[in-house]
Amino acid sequence: MNVEKVAQLGAILEKWCADGYPYLAGEEQTVAEDVFRELYQMQANGDAAARQAMGFLGSKVSKPELTDFDLKGYFSGMVSRLGFTDKQCELFGEHLGSAEIYTTVPMERLTRSFALREVCDVETSKAYQARAERILDSIVQAPSEPNQTLAKLLAGNPVVFSFEKNEHPDASMSSVYVDGKVRPLMEIQSGLMNADKVDDNELAFTIAHELGHWIDFSGRPENYFGREKLWQECFADMVGYKMAKNAGYDMSFAVEKRKIMAKEQRAYCKAENKPLPEKTIFEKRVELLEQAFGNDETSKSNMVMINRLSGLKKER
Repeated sequence: MNVEKVAQLGAILEKWCADGYPYLAGEEQTVAEDVFRELYQMQANGDAAARQAMGFLGSKVSKPELTDFDLKGYFSGMVSRLGFTDKQCELFGEHLGSAEIYTTVPMERLTRSFALREVCDVETSKAYQARAERILDSIVQAPSEPNQTLAKLLAGNPVVFSFEKNEHPDASMSSVYVDGKVRPLMEIQSGLMNADKVDDNELAFTIAHELGHWIDFSGRPENYFGREKLWQECFADMVGYKMAKNAGYDMSFAVEKRKIMAKEQRAYCKAENKPLPEKTIFEKRVELLEQAFGNDETSKSNMVMINRLSGLKKER
């Protein structure tokens, strides 16, 4: 481990916090990436010195205080403007009642090992990009809300896609500084792009969910660092579901798929002896999706069954 570089990065992080968390660039960015990459590898091998170094670097990062911003009012206003029914807005509002707010800073992703995964090769990325852009185009071209709000946000500021080598089917939304402009950055893991395991309906829901985060982030003050996990994810689920459905994708799988993921998350936390609330964030998200859209899908399933039975009667 390069002790001098660790100390150098510590000084960089202190200055970075004092300057208001600007984008790291040039030598500062290189030092950060080099040091964290080395420390992650050392930690994976059980190196105690690496853990100490990470603790040292963490002590140099000060989190900002929440600015004066009515987050609950912000989210409530957003859902009411994006084409949701009064009942759906009411359900979302009920989920806002018991949430707690915590703060994060832009550095959080860089200080996690999964932020430095190896990206896919150029040819694979091109193939993935074509599929992702086809789905994105269908989402922004849908004439209803929230799709048209998204279309306006992306006009002249297209999504930057990055595809990572990881078989876990997941994605994340953040931002990247390109040519003096902050652009939406969607990082998609290769497992999500496996067409044999993930069809376009599921991929569209995930992409639309991540773009729901961009709608959220785009409406916040630039100096607001507060992030509330439950509200963010519930908002992105509702917006993503509606945008994908407006674009013609079949969302009948969505609630059941989320239920499976919630069970897997609870099982993982139990196996790791992590403290569990009565309902996890994932379970609350499932509850809201089912309450907000479940009746539509139940009705749809019933109609499919009725049509099938009617067809059988005609044949007889």
